[in-house]
Amino acid sequence: MRGIASGPLPASPASVIFVTTSRGLAWEVMADTDVILTPDQRVRVFISSSLGELVAERAAARRAVRRLHLVPVWFESGARPHPPRSMYRSYLDQSQVFVGIYWQRYGWVAPGTNISGLEDEFRLASGKPMLLYLKRPAPDIEPGLKAMIDSIRAAGTVSYRTFATARELERLLADDLAVLLSESFEGVVASAAAPAGAGTPGQPGLPAGTVTFLLTDIEGSTRLWESVPDAMEVALERHNQLLTSVSVGGAGGRRLPAPAGRRGVAGGCRTAGADGGAHRGSACARG
Repeated sequence: MRGIASGPLPASPASVIFVTTSRGLAWEVMADTDVILTPDQRVRVFISSSLGELVAERAAARRAVRRLHLVPVWFESGARPHPPRSMYRSYLDQSQVFVGIYWQRYGWVAPGTNISGLEDEFRLASGKPMLLYLKRPAPDIEPGLKAMIDSIRAAGTVSYRTFATARELERLLADDLAVLLSESFEGVVASAAAPAGAGTPGQPGLPAGTVTFLLTDIEGSTRLWESVPDAMEVALERHNQLLTSVSVGGAGGRRLPAPAGRRGVAGGCRTAGADGGAHRGSACARG
C-alpha cells in the first residue's frame, strides 16, 4: 500500500521516495499499512532566532521555506495558555528540520535557568538536521551568544554560513534546504545496496530497466525570485504542472525536488516482468 507521510525518515530507508506534489513536498513510504496520510502533512522547518532582532530575516526565512512548499514553524511570544518553553518544545518536536539565525542578541534567560530560550531551542533540536546562519558584521554581539557560537564551532558537529542581508539569507536558505532534502534522498538510495530488482521482505527493490531523467531550467530564476517572487510562484507552479503532464503523469515516474525555480527533475522507469507486462518503478536524481 502506498501512503504519504511526513516526519523523521522511516527506519527502512530503502522504502522511501521523495515526492513534490502540487500541495508541497513529502516523502512517499511504501509499506504494508492501513494508514494513508494526506499530502498536506509536509516537512516542517523550525526557525529559531532572538525575538529582539532579525524581524526582516525571519520573514525572509519563512519565504524561503514556503518557496519549497514546506511548512515554516516559529515561536513568537504572546498571550498563550502554556509556558513558553512548553510551547517551543512542542513546536520543535513536531518539526523535522532546525534553522538557527543569529546576530547579536542572546535572548532572555528565565529565572531558575542558566541559558536563554535561544540556546535551549538549539540544544533541544539535537539530532535533527540543522542549518545555521550568522549575520555579519556583529560588532555588539552579547557574551552569551558569542560563547554559544564558540561552543558550536569547537564541537565541530554543525557547520554554519554567514550572511549580510535578508535577501541573501533567503537565497542561501532556499538553496541549502533543497540540497539537504536531495542529500537525504541520495542517502536513501545509497543505503539500498541490494541488486536491482531485489529487496528485503516487505520492501521494494531498486528499479531495473531503462531509467530516464528530464531536466528543465527557468532562465534567470535567481534574479526573478528576488525581483518578482509572487509572479515566480505562479510561473513555477505552471512549469511543474506542464512538466508533470508531458513527462511524468501516467508513465511510472516521479518529479523530484530541486532548488526552487532553478531546475525541474523528473525520473521514471518501466521494467518488464516475466509475463512481459510493465511494472511501475522509481528513480531518483540530485537536483
